[in-house]
Amino acid sequence: MGYVLKAKKPNDPLLIVGNGLTANEKKLIRQYLEALRKLNLEVDDPDVIRRIMAEVLAGNPLSAANQVPWSGFTQSLAPIVTTMATQVAISANLNLTKLPSKIKYEAVFNLTDPRAIGWAQVRAGSTIRQVNEYSRQAVSKIIQDGLRSKLDPDQVQAAIKRVVGLDSRQATALENFYKKTIEDGTLKGLSYQSAVARAESLGVTYRNRLWSQRAERIARTELAEAANQGRFMSWMEADAQGLIPPNSKKRWMTAPDERTCPICRGMDGEIVDWEKDFSMGKLMPTAHPNCRCTAVLIPGEPSAVIEEKIPPTGEYEGYKLNQPRNATSSDRGQADVAANNLRDSARVSEPKITRDVIDLSKQHGGDMVGLEYRIKTQSSLAEKIQTTARDNATNVAVESRNMKDVIRYTMVKPEAGYVDMTNSVVRDLRSQGYKVTVINNWKPGSPYLGVNAQVISPTGQMFELQFHTPKSLVSKTKTHDLYKSIRNTRDPIIIDRIDKEMVEIAKSVPFPKGDVGTLGDPMPKIQK
Repeated sequence: MGYVLKAKKPNDPLLIVGNGLTANEKKLIRQYLEALRKLNLEVDDPDVIRRIMAEVLAGNPLSAANQVPWSGFTQSLAPIVTTMATQVAISANLNLTKLPSKIKYEAVFNLTDPRAIGWAQVRAGSTIRQVNEYSRQAVSKIIQDGLRSKLDPDQVQAAIKRVVGLDSRQATALENFYKKTIEDGTLKGLSYQSAVARAESLGVTYRNRLWSQRAERIARTELAEAANQGRFMSWMEADAQGLIPPNSKKRWMTAPDERTCPICRGMDGEIVDWEKDFSMGKLMPTAHPNCRCTAVLIPGEPSAVIEEKIPPTGEYEGYKLNQPRNATSSDRGQADVAANNLRDSARVSEPKITRDVIDLSKQHGGDMVGLEYRIKTQSSLAEKIQTTARDNATNVAVESRNMKDVIRYTMVKPEAGYVDMTNSVVRDLRSQGYKVTVINNWKPGSPYLGVNAQVISPTGQMFELQFHTPKSLVSKTKTHDLYKSIRNTRDPIIIDRIDKEMVEIAKSVPFPKGDVGTLGDPMPKIQK
């Protein structure tokens, strides 16, 4: 039996318990603030301060920001996964009781439901990466401003401690408050040292208020996302039971009051197929931090069930006709959500990564191709996650964590300078703090010719960088659809035929000038 709405108890996670917050929201706020307090204490560690200030004095703001112990902050935020999974499960149960009568049925999502936990792991991971990245950017900006203003090292160090855990907008507000408080104090006759001490005391109070505001914004946003995911999960469960007609829709619903923003007002009432994205590119609300929007299901008219025609098994003209392996609609729904989360997370780091890659391409005479496609589309990413989870017998949460090409780039240079360019770009990426693993596919008889670099940025964002000659890029484009065909079958005869066709196309590609053996990383030696 589903969660009973009328049986609310004082510890009900969805019950408002004070200050307009639910118990779950207050719990997540406490978890976030506790993680911030631990981070602030770790920043006071003399070894941490020494590493940060060494980079500051060397004029490296980003490297200095990277010395803050963000990994400990990430670990401290791990409990939010359970809080978010609880919100998903309870919301799913609540929405099962609210489904239209024509499709209502009884089911239960318990608080350890793997679908709820899987979604929460992906979403929480994305959220924590965003929080870390925005916090890191704030620290880096404060250091840059300090260097430009010619602050002494002690002043820069104090500023870093003040802003750790804030986003850039909050950090700027705090620093403006700090400077104005010092100015007001001196105008009132205080000595400079007394004015600084007063600003530091008042600044701590103001910073704590900013911490709380950020914690509340994150809690409201993430738990609203979780509640909407629970609602969608209840629809997927009903669909798995064959209760949702194929022509069903969903409608975006916006809170109709004076607080409604132009973005949400414009989305209000939009109707799309229930499994499709809304026009803003998301499967379900929210649209922005503190968004109060949701979506409702509009069941279609029941239609006659069309029996799926399964091709016979056996062999036909040399091909094995295996019964197709289908993923469930539940899998696809989770893959859609995971894809949206990965894209949202990628957008945080992508602008700087793109600038770095373009700069290196120009520096070493390469051309960037297909930059407009640098972030994988939601549908393509969701399909890859779902297919990989099916083929590897894993799940959406596992495969979404392993997606290395949410962001991808292609750098091209003619055969004459290709080897030097590729090696130089890889070397310079590593010198900038990127971790690069290079896979050299320039081998005779290979169906794919080029270098594929799997890269992790200093902030932890994975992306793919391919290096091609003009002709190897043409070959790759020609064989792309054939490659997708291989991914969609396990029949060895079909795979062999397609592979030979791809090899034949690649044969026409001339190899780069120079020693292609210098491309890539050496294979580890096997210990005998």
